[in-house]
Amino acid sequence: MNWVTVIWSMGSGACLTLALIHVVVWWKDRTARTNLVFSVMAIAVAAFGALELAMMRAQTPEQFGFAVRWVHVPVWVIVVSLVIFVRLYLNAGRRWLAWAVVGVRTLSVILNFTLSPNINYRQMTALRHVSFMGESVSVPTGVPNPWMLVAQLSLVLLVIFVTDATITVWRRGDRRQALIVGGSILLFAMAGTVQGITITWGLISMPLTASLFYQGLVVVMACELSFDMLRAAALARRLQTSEASVGESEERFRIVANAAPVLIWMAGVDKLCNFFNKPWLEFTGRSMEQEMGNGWAEGVHPDDLQRCLKIYTEAFDARQPFVMQYRLRRHDGEHRWLSDQGVARYDTHRNFAGYIGSCVDVTELIDKDAALRESEERMRLAADAVNLGIWEWDLDQDEIWATNSRRALLGWPASGKIGFDDFISCVHPDDRNRIQEAIDDAINKHKDYDSEYRLVLPDGVVRWMATRGSLHLSASGRPTRLLGVSIDITARKQAELETKQQRDELSHLSRVAAMGELAASIAHELNQPLAGITSNASAGQRFIDRGDVDLRELHDLLGDIVSDGRRAGDVIRGLQSMVKKAAPNRQRVNLNDLVTNVARMVNPNAVLQACNVETLLDPNLPAIEADPIQLQQVLLNLVINAFDAMSDTLVPNRKVVIATERNGNGTIRTSVRDYGIGISEETRERLFEQFFTTKAKGLGMGLAIVRSIVESHGGTIAAENADGGVGARFLFILPVNGGPPE
Repeated sequence: MNWVTVIWSMGSGACLTLALIHVVVWWKDRTARTNLVFSVMAIAVAAFGALELAMMRAQTPEQFGFAVRWVHVPVWVIVVSLVIFVRLYLNAGRRWLAWAVVGVRTLSVILNFTLSPNINYRQMTALRHVSFMGESVSVPTGVPNPWMLVAQLSLVLLVIFVTDATITVWRRGDRRQALIVGGSILLFAMAGTVQGITITWGLISMPLTASLFYQGLVVVMACELSFDMLRAAALARRLQTSEASVGESEERFRIVANAAPVLIWMAGVDKLCNFFNKPWLEFTGRSMEQEMGNGWAEGVHPDDLQRCLKIYTEAFDARQPFVMQYRLRRHDGEHRWLSDQGVARYDTHRNFAGYIGSCVDVTELIDKDAALRESEERMRLAADAVNLGIWEWDLDQDEIWATNSRRALLGWPASGKIGFDDFISCVHPDDRNRIQEAIDDAINKHKDYDSEYRLVLPDGVVRWMATRGSLHLSASGRPTRLLGVSIDITARKQAELETKQQRDELSHLSRVAAMGELAASIAHELNQPLAGITSNASAGQRFIDRGDVDLRELHDLLGDIVSDGRRAGDVIRGLQSMVKKAAPNRQRVNLNDLVTNVARMVNPNAVLQACNVETLLDPNLPAIEADPIQLQQVLLNLVINAFDAMSDTLVPNRKVVIATERNGNGTIRTSVRDYGIGISEETRERLFEQFFTTKAKGLGMGLAIVRSIVESHGGTIAAENADGGVGARFLFILPVNGGPPE
């Protein structure tokens, strides 16, 4: 059997068959240019194989040379087809390199038909017969033509071009195409090129079989194109199924849209509406044909039409969602307010397909909103008439709403978001921590908020404000809003300050007058005993100076001095009895009530000095027998002293704590604790002495009077430094049954 003839004939026949198949594919789809290029290359490979077979069967050098000359034509077609195939199928390869391959190969073909006998050989002297696949085939003997390098250069450029394209496809991520198509072209083209060069230059002695490599390349390319066709067919089937599903989905959409309780519309990419659901048509009383396109705009109120179309067009061009409100004529002729919300819609391939929107009748909501605004305006006018500020704090959004008068007062813009930080920054620095703590306490303990504080206005003026707020909780019990009112109390605070100053001045004058009366009384009552003491002492001094001291007489003089001293003491005790001559107004008193009243009385002073007053009261405290006025004076004196003791303390740390508790021995212990600098050891020993004071303007009588009152009730008083070394604590203990100790 002639195997050479069989193999080469079958290979060429297979190439022609594949070429015919892909020509039919191209004929069915003229856009399949890759299949057409493949068919041309397959035909050229078949011709290449036939000419190779002719060279192996040549009997004379002339026949061999003729076959060699014409074999360059199908090779040129193969090279050009491969370049075009790579550019079309792989969508890669440098354009200039492609033109270089085609240009050099075309030049080689021209030289091939210009030179004699061909571009491969300068002279062919004879044919030799060698054994190949069990048969005798012809191989040439001759002189190689140097111009053959031009043809071989074109093949080298082809390899470079395909390599560059394969690398590009690999980096692009299409690694399957890079390996199968690019790799196959490189493998078979390089193999055929190497064989042709080695045979032509006489490096090996065998017949040219390069067509077999290109036939293998044709098979690989045919498989890849067939795979693409199978994939396209499967995609077409899925597309048909998808289109059927889309049709079914659209039908379901129409059913759902018609059953929806809202008005639904759809528009295509041309901005014209192409669908309205049944509720829309029932609302307008018009048919689908009347509403299609821009027909729906005929029902829009003339005052709203241009604004409506502008919003719709701008959103459509930007592919952005939109919300707008306009009036649409109902079937009964009444224009109703609609809230229309539209969004862009896309198909399964993410291609823009138009817009879809839904409308809801919001006429009642708008009417209620208008009524609410009217009510708010009336409330604002009423609040402005009495200089009352109304505010609301949304805790979730940290947004404060306030009446325009309050916004203007604080320099806030008429609109825009105002947060808690904006408010607290307007509060006087000395009041900020106290107000912050009071608000936090109201929120955390779910209680109302009530406070007085100072505001610093943008022009630097300080105004006093009284604020009361009510905390609102959600259904789950979580704080959501704090609503309240505020009123300017600067005039009241100024009046209170003036009253306090007058009261303090009057008290000071009263104390001075009392001290004057006390000094005159003491001078009058003590004049005689002191004169006797002076006279007797002078007489004794003369006896001593004379040198004749009579001890008995000196003893009598000293006795007179003692007697006069006792008389002076009796005078002082009499003055004390005269001062306390009025019987105290004793009654049953609850110390907790007294403490609460005193805390309320000193509150203005506390605010003025940025101090917090806290009370820790024993709820089971029994009543005692005492003079409430005198005990009130005790507490007032101690609390005011506590305020003064914290003048150098940082504002956040200024605090006075008044506590009551029941002791186990039938007494009640009351304490006033401050957070000042404390009491030094030298001062503690003299605290309750008359006329001893640590204040620059003090008289030194306050604590002495306090001790006198406490002791008159049968109690004791003491002072100590508080635990931790911060501040001092004054405490007095009173018996429950009252009266001085037995």
